Amino acid sequence: MSPTDDLTDDETEAITTGLVRLAKQIDRARHPEDIAGLLRPVLDPHDGALHRIGQIFEATSRTCDDFTDHDPYARDLGGISDDAADAVHELGRFLCGFGEQFRTFAPDVTRTPSNERPPAPGTRPAAGG
Repeated sequence: MSPTDDLTDDETEAITTGLVRLAKQIDRARHPEDIAGLLRPVLDPHDGALHRIGQIFEATSRTCDDFTDHDPYARDLGGISDDAADAVHELGRFLCGFGEQFRTFAPDVTRTPSNERPPAPGTRPAAGG
């Protein structure tokens, strides 16, 4: 990757913002099939966001190896990065097929998104609502 291909701070922030928007979109989903479609690009075992996050921690670990000659603490950070990569990849294996399981619901199953539900008896409406 050349320096011109590097993400800008704004692009990195946009990734996080996009993930927050995705979570909100899942929360607003009315149909299980909608959730399955939204989870597909996150959980794809070869190209999904979760797999890519694991690769980020793998890259962090490799980078830490390059710093160990200058600061032994980098070895500790590399170990943490290795553990994080393993945990993320294990989570991906655990969630294999999870999104598609939403497609097994009956075709007429729907839900009322939480932001459209009436407040529970005895509770106050949310601020601004």
